[in-house]
Amino acid sequence: MQFSEHMIGKRTVEVEEITTTTARGPQGRTTSQTKASAKKEVPIVRAERLACELGVFGNTVKAIAVGIGDPALLTWPVTVWRRRR
Repeated sequence: MQFSEHMIGKRTVEVEEITTTTARGPQGRTTSQTKASAKKEVPIVRAERLACELGVFGNTVKAIAVGIGDPALLTWPVTVWRRRR
C-alpha cells in the first residue's frame, strides 16, 4: 500500500472504455461501438503529486493538509523570523 493511500485515503472513480469494431462485408463496411465502464479505487492524492509538486518552490511553500475532512492544498510565502532571546 502506498503512503498516499494509507495516510490520505482512496476514492472510487468510474472509468469508461469505448471499443470500436469495423467489419467489412458484401454490403460494405460496418462500424459499431461498445461502451463499458468499471469502478476503480485510486488514491485521493497521487504519489507523483506528493513527490514532485509539494515543498519549497522559490519563495513559496506548498503542502497538503489532511485529517480534517477533504484534503486541502495550502500555499504560503516563505518567511524568515528574527532571532529572539
